[in-house]
Amino acid sequence: MARFTRACTNSPSSALLQLGKIYDRQNTKCMSQRLHHSNQAIGHYVNRKIKKDREERAPLTLTEKVRWRIENDRNPLFPHLLDKVAVRKFATDRGVQVPELLAVSRKPTKRMLRNLPSDYYLKASHGCGWNFRVKDGLGYRQLGDVLHEPSLCERPSSPRQIIQECKSWLKCDFSQFHGEWAYSKIPPRIFAEEILHQAGGGALVDYKCFAFDGEVALIYGIDEPTRWSNGGSEFRDRNWKRVNLTQCRDPWADPPLQRPEALDEILAAAKRLGKGLEFCRIDLYSTTKGVVFGEMTLYPQAGYDPITGCPDFDRWLGDLWTLPGQAVLADETNVEKLRTNPQSFDRTSQDPGLEDD
Repeated sequence: MARFTRACTNSPSSALLQLGKIYDRQNTKCMSQRLHHSNQAIGHYVNRKIKKDREERAPLTLTEKVRWRIENDRNPLFPHLLDKVAVRKFATDRGVQVPELLAVSRKPTKRMLRNLPSDYYLKASHGCGWNFRVKDGLGYRQLGDVLHEPSLCERPSSPRQIIQECKSWLKCDFSQFHGEWAYSKIPPRIFAEEILHQAGGGALVDYKCFAFDGEVALIYGIDEPTRWSNGGSEFRDRNWKRVNLTQCRDPWADPPLQRPEALDEILAAAKRLGKGLEFCRIDLYSTTKGVVFGEMTLYPQAGYDPITGCPDFDRWLGDLWTLPGQAVLADETNVEKLRTNPQSFDRTSQDPGLEDD
């Protein structure tokens, strides 16, 4: 355990992953229990360090501002946005299409599963990473992510094991892991949604839009099969220009993700959903049915780690987020320049910059 504690000082997320693998080998039943044990091992150190840094100065980076939100912002809208069932109405009220809802239950049973199609997603309403893709009666999942490609996941679960896992999720309070208050206000439910298919064919791509008062500054594109086979992903600006990072935890997707034909519709949907929120991440899909809503995230990475491992990039995103009652910390000239013409953004060693494919 000592080596994992030392690892926290360099990479808390790496230590969390290593500990998660140990608990996986021990066949811990509930993924949330694995996260809880892992968080106990590194959370105290991380929280102390974050608190100390925050006491010395105001939050500046996206990561620091996420932690500030977790500890201070009690916006009553937040639980509604993070509730994966309730947020569907929020999306449709703003003209954004949602996946077909196949079932919702507080007490899932094998009989409920038998009445569903042969291929669907099964999720929990009140947490993150609690998902199955159920295909021909078998459940497929991978730690922390919805599965679009069963061949890349853990060994499949039987219907009995699926129900056992769902029941364990229903007993868990996700807010206890990282202090994300809003999750404690969400009624635990299990629900099933239709399978989505990428427009134009190929693997379904998750377009994670980082929006500030509805204005999308970054799109984090993930093609699930590519991501899990070689770790690849994409960071693009709103014009689909690649963001040039000074550091990156994962390699670029190879081949690069293509600009979606529905990019304008994705940006418009994100704007409608994010308007009025200082910051949120909005996940959208470009499907054969059009642009479809995935979920909204208010606490990416729980404020523990920059999304790419790049501190300059983390600061750049933080400069775009003005906390309630906080003066703008960013250089307003550069921020406005970035929003209106990303190609003219001042490329210095402290800025991520942009490049063409």
